[in-house]
Amino acid sequence: MEKPRDYYEMNRQNSARLLSGMAIDSMRKNRFVVVHISDAHLSDWSSNNPWRDPKNLLEAVTFANRPPVWVDALVATGDFISNSPRTTRQTALRYLGAFSHHFFSGNLVPSFTCTGNHDGNMINRTPSEWISREDFYAAVTDHINYPISTDGRSNYYYSDLPDGRDGYIRIIALDELDRTDARINTQFRAAYSQRQIDWLTRVALREGMTARHSVIVLMHHSLPTNDREALRYIANEQVYSWYMIPEIIEAFRSKARLTKRYANKIVPGDTLTVDADFSQAPGEFVCYMGGHVHTYLNYEVSWMPNINPALPKQQVLVANNMSPSDKNPLSPIVRHRSGTQNNTFNIYAIDTRQKMIYITFFGATLTYHPRVISVRYGAA
Repeated sequence: MEKPRDYYEMNRQNSARLLSGMAIDSMRKNRFVVVHISDAHLSDWSSNNPWRDPKNLLEAVTFANRPPVWVDALVATGDFISNSPRTTRQTALRYLGAFSHHFFSGNLVPSFTCTGNHDGNMINRTPSEWISREDFYAAVTDHINYPISTDGRSNYYYSDLPDGRDGYIRIIALDELDRTDARINTQFRAAYSQRQIDWLTRVALREGMTARHSVIVLMHHSLPTNDREALRYIANEQVYSWYMIPEIIEAFRSKARLTKRYANKIVPGDTLTVDADFSQAPGEFVCYMGGHVHTYLNYEVSWMPNINPALPKQQVLVANNMSPSDKNPLSPIVRHRSGTQNNTFNIYAIDTRQKMIYITFFGATLTYHPRVISVRYGAA
C-alpha cells in the first residue's frame, strides 16, 4: 500500500478520535467495531478507484488494519465494479479480481462481502458476457479471509465472530444475483432462489444459534420504509416482494411462524415459498448493512404485515459510494476528487448489552450530522 496522503491522515485521526469517544468506552473490546464500505465501483474510469490502483479502497483497508483503531470486522456491501453495456465478461472479471486482490491482500481483519447489482455485468445484454454465480464465487467469495459456512460454492453464507462479551456476532450475507431464470435481469432487480431462502430460514438463522448470538444481515439493495429522507433515494427493486426479507427477519425477532408465498414479478406463475417456524429459535437481530443508493442513510423498515409493535423497528445502515465520480446528484454530501471529502465509509461500534449502534464516518459527511449517531436496535 502506498504511503497515506495528508488528507487520509486527517480523516484517520478524526475518525479514530470520534470512535474512541463513542459513549466514552467504545474502543474497549466490549463493543464490536465494524468498518462498512460499499459501492467501490472499480473500473478504468472511476475517480480515485481505478482498478489498477484503487486508492480509496486501499485507504479503507489500511484504516481497518492500522492501530490504534481496533476493528473486529470489515464489510463490503456490493457493487465492487462499474460497467457499461459494452463491458465484456473478461473485463468485468478483471475488475472483480482487482477488487478481491486489493481488499483481501495483507488484510488481517475478518472481511466479508455480498453481491451488488453491477457485479453480475447484466448491463451488457449479451448472455455470454454475464457473470455467473460460479464466476463471482471464484473471483470474490472464495477469497474471504475468515471461516464462513456456505451452501456449497454459494455467494450467500454466514460467519460467527466473538463479540467481546462472551457472545457472537453472526454475519449473514445474502446473494441478490441468485436468479433462476434468464428473463430476470439482476442489473435492475434483486433475485433470490428458493434454495437461498430455505437456507436463510432453516440454516443461517438456526444452525448453531444461541441466546448469545446477534445477527447482522449484509445485502446491497434497499428495504421498505416511510422515512422521508430515505424515500428520496430508495425504490422497490425486488423480483419477489419488497417485504419478504423483512418479514422473515421480523418472524425471527418475534420468535414466530411465517408461512407465505411470494409471487415473481417477472416470470408469470413462479412463486417463492417461505415456511419458517422460529418459535424455538434463539438469537437477536441487530441491523441490515447495505449500499446501492450512493449516499449515507440510516432508517427504519416499515409497513410489514407481521410487524411486531413491541419491538424497536428493524434498522438499515447504508454506506455511501467510494468514488467521487459516482456521486448521487440528489445526495447533499459534497464530494471532491481530492481533500477530506474524497473518500467516505461508515464506522460502527455495536453494544450488544445496551442494544445500541454508535455510528461515525471516515471522510465525507454532512456538517449537520451529529459527530456520533446513536441508533437503538433492541430492548436493553
